[in-house]
Amino acid sequence: MENKNKLPENYKPLDELNICSNKLLGGAKLLGIDDFAPILIGDGIIPLIWIFGKNQNNEWVELIKESVSMHPAIQIINDKINREIIIGIQNSIVLKGKMISNKICEVNTIDLRQIGFEIYDKEKKLNIANSTFSGNTFQSNGFLVGMSEKK
Repeated sequence: MENKNKLPENYKPLDELNICSNKLLGGAKLLGIDDFAPILIGDGIIPLIWIFGKNQNNEWVELIKESVSMHPAIQIINDKINREIIIGIQNSIVLKGKMISNKICEVNTIDLRQIGFEIYDKEKKLNIANSTFSGNTFQSNGFLVGMSEKK
């Protein structure tokens, strides 16, 4: 990956991302790490998703690219008729999202702990690290939560 701050070529921001009772408007992204978005949910027939994780050398690698698994442990079901995606690892759902209209996506299930992110839902609340978000609206083209990597 050349420039980790650059968004993928086919990424199109959503007008609205509803995630566990929270609304991210205007292209807001879930998480930024030093201005890098390791988790992207974009517009498409189904939600187009990119997820990066760290390898053994502590380098960012693509685990999911444009809703296609790049790792053998990650299974993805893309349902174009219902405009839904289900991402799983073993017998656990990592993310379940659905396009409810053009440029609007709803994510009701998310648990990225198996991928290395402390991001999960519990009782319609979004938990990121030590913070809980519920019933909020965020409007930005930036990040809901921004962090910095330890150097």
